[in-house]
Amino acid sequence: MDGETPEILLDTLRARGWIEQAHLVDRLRCCERCRSVHLNYLDVCPGCQSLNIEEKIYIHCFTCSHLAPQEKFLRQGALACPNCQARLRHVGVDYNRPLEQMYCRDCAMAFTDAKVVARCLGCGCEHDPERLSVLNVGTYALTDSGRQAARLGIEGGAAAPMSLQPRGMTTEAFIELADWMMSLARRHEGTELVLIGLSFYADRELELLLGEGGAHRLAQVFLGRLRELMRDTDVMVQVNDHLLWMMLPQTNQAGGEVMLEKISRLAGKVVQENCSGIEVRGAVYAPEDIPDSLPVEQFLHSIDGRLQRGLPC
Repeated sequence: MDGETPEILLDTLRARGWIEQAHLVDRLRCCERCRSVHLNYLDVCPGCQSLNIEEKIYIHCFTCSHLAPQEKFLRQGALACPNCQARLRHVGVDYNRPLEQMYCRDCAMAFTDAKVVARCLGCGCEHDPERLSVLNVGTYALTDSGRQAARLGIEGGAAAPMSLQPRGMTTEAFIELADWMMSLARRHEGTELVLIGLSFYADRELELLLGEGGAHRLAQVFLGRLRELMRDTDVMVQVNDHLLWMMLPQTNQAGGEVMLEKISRLAGKVVQENCSGIEVRGAVYAPEDIPDSLPVEQFLHSIDGRLQRGLPC
């Protein structure tokens, strides 16, 4: 992403689903040519586009319909029409003041409203204000996918390699692999596979004691130890800061329950070493627990919320 402007970089990260706008702070108009937001708004003549305009009071003579600036009607402190010489004594009877109050010194055009143009102070280009580009300014936050990209070191928008290493992979890669493994287990008898859903939280007292940052660091210690439990053929995806999924090939339901017990004991060791608490909730699923017609992605989404709320799965 070297050489990209901040605006292009934000658009790129948004398109990849790594960031999302949290709060809209301002909305700016910018030059269509150079994208500068430094604009000068000018009133110009709608006929010749000249800046040489001024406000004038106009008088309309009812006798001959002559229209001219008020100074043309002044005669020794009184008003008289320069065209028909009629004396103008009463507004609404002898004359009126129409709406045209602007006058162009270059083309002599009289008009009510000046035309507004936006001149860029960067490149000098002039624009109709209604055609200016709009730039929303706000604060941004990482999405779950963005957190995964930061954790896994994904560059250039490419998905993480399909490596079966316990360091983890992206959600998309995990789901694609899980779909394929589920199809394999259903088609070939004797192929064993389990999915383990796991939610983990620092307990409330710990979060109050250490703060959000300290609790997060403790959770990272737990994740590091968890990866040490996994075999080279096991895979894991961290969906968000508190939820992950593991897939264990050639493992049956009983083996998955054993793994879940090891994870619970591991959480206990983290508590012991750090004098703090990690709460772990998990569930084990075999291929027969997932309907054939239900894609793995939909199944995972249906369980995610229950895991995070501590409901039976």
